[in-house]
Amino acid sequence: MKKILIIITLSMTGFLSFGQVRLFSEEVEDFSRDKGFGPNQKHYVQFLFTYGSYFGKSNPGAVVNPFVSTYFSLNLRYKLKLSRNFALGSELEFPFSSFHLSQEQGKIFPDTILHLNERIEVNEIRGSLYFRVNFNKRRGEYLGTFADVGMKSGWIYAFYHHTLDKTNGIKVHTTYNGYDFYKPLINYWYIRLGFDKVSFILMKRFSSFFKPSVAYPDLIKYSAGIEYSF
Repeated sequence: MKKILIIITLSMTGFLSFGQVRLFSEEVEDFSRDKGFGPNQKHYVQFLFTYGSYFGKSNPGAVVNPFVSTYFSLNLRYKLKLSRNFALGSELEFPFSSFHLSQEQGKIFPDTILHLNERIEVNEIRGSLYFRVNFNKRRGEYLGTFADVGMKSGWIYAFYHHTLDKTNGIKVHTTYNGYDFYKPLINYWYIRLGFDKVSFILMKRFSSFFKPSVAYPDLIKYSAGIEYSF
């Protein structure tokens, strides 16, 4: 009787062990399957929000207050995975920029009048291409740590000039548009360092903001921002 119980116990133990090994094997196989779409798959699409500031040396006559001059953007980004370490991508962006002009003697852009407050609002649609290097070979289903280098082209569809003045104790806010002295198409280069859903971007505009026919000094060209993926 004891021999029969021992045989049954060993048989059940072997069966349960086989079942556990088989189940574990199936779970690993399902997790590692190439789904074709995902953060670490062949194709991936993500929505992002970007917030940043403009900085750098201003040109005389068009002094922009750095860091308080900001932008935010809504982005749609596509990534094509080439290998474990490399990827290509494109992006569609809708940035809204605000340049706060310093009110000091010698100002010539967009005129010589000094105000309590003055800013330029620029709305664009941008398209970009980038090349990505990933630093995590075995990162699972995540974007991991990566660096991008790329170029952007923007089309300015709205340009506003806002001023704030005080007359007889009354604050007057004025908005002007319809200007034609800016270039409708402008170009940028950028580098980006990302940590899964959060990334930091440094960008420089390498084309002039204004048409050659006007004598305005160019606005500051550098910006830095933080991006968050939904």
